Amino acid sequence: MIRRAFSILVASFAVLMGIGCQPNTAQENTSFHKTEVVDRTNGVRVQAWTDQESIGTADRVRVIVDIRWVDSVRVQLVQPDWENTQWTLISQSQSSTEYSHSIQDGYSFGSTTTFVLEPFLPGAYTIDSFEVRIRTDHNAEPILLLTEPFEIEVRSVLATQDDTELSPISGFIDPNQIQQHASNTVPVVIGVSISLVLVSGFTVWNLTRKGETFKSEPTVYELLDRVSKGKVNDDQQGYRTLYDALLKLDPRLQSTSEIRFMIDQCESARYSAVDKHLSDPQTMAKHTLELLGLSMGDAA
Repeated sequence: MIRRAFSILVASFAVLMGIGCQPNTAQENTSFHKTEVVDRTNGVRVQAWTDQESIGTADRVRVIVDIRWVDSVRVQLVQPDWENTQWTLISQSQSSTEYSHSIQDGYSFGSTTTFVLEPFLPGAYTIDSFEVRIRTDHNAEPILLLTEPFEIEVRSVLATQDDTELSPISGFIDPNQIQQHASNTVPVVIGVSISLVLVSGFTVWNLTRKGETFKSEPTVYELLDRVSKGKVNDDQQGYRTLYDALLKLDPRLQSTSEIRFMIDQCESARYSAVDKHLSDPQTMAKHTLELLGLSMGDAA
């Protein structure tokens, strides 16, 4: 057991050293699925794009819609009906620009709207078209411009090679983040790695010397499987077990709307009498397994 533990520590040390020695590369602000539609007659241009083409179930995708128009027309952006899609609208922000002194590319005004969306389940989903209504006269019927829809692949948070391992979750990259040179990080990584090896080695030696054995805690999926199959004494124990499982998830998973809702449900059931309006723990555990892309058969 000691040999195996130290083998793991040595491997971890090698990985950390490899990370520290790799040079930093600048992160590019890449746009995917960029689409453009132009009404040259009335002087309106609409561009739309996404910041990612493939995300995990715990990630979010940004859709940016940029509109430029001349002074003689009025425009209105109409977004999709998110309640009837596979997406939840998390936030929406808008910035406007007036080119009063120098016309930008022939346009007098500009407006950029950013939509932050969250998916429901793994799969291939469409972000519907955005509609821009152009009015040249208050009494005239609006002229419509439609952007092309976007196809986004939503991956399960589980790695394909290991049903018990969470896939890395991509996040938004701060373009203002300063990238430090690799040579500045190497001493820190080496120091932390050596300290980790020494402290972990002493812990293994100390526990072994006392005749103690390591006992692994149940994984998230073991806990969820236990609740989903009714292997608990009662609903109260089911809520407690489900609550423990949800708190083991990555914080970014916990911040999603559905997981946050189930955590609140468990807290309500744990600290007060079980409300008949609450979802039962078995149903919530099954739903959590579905959200994570893991069937009950795989979790056994």
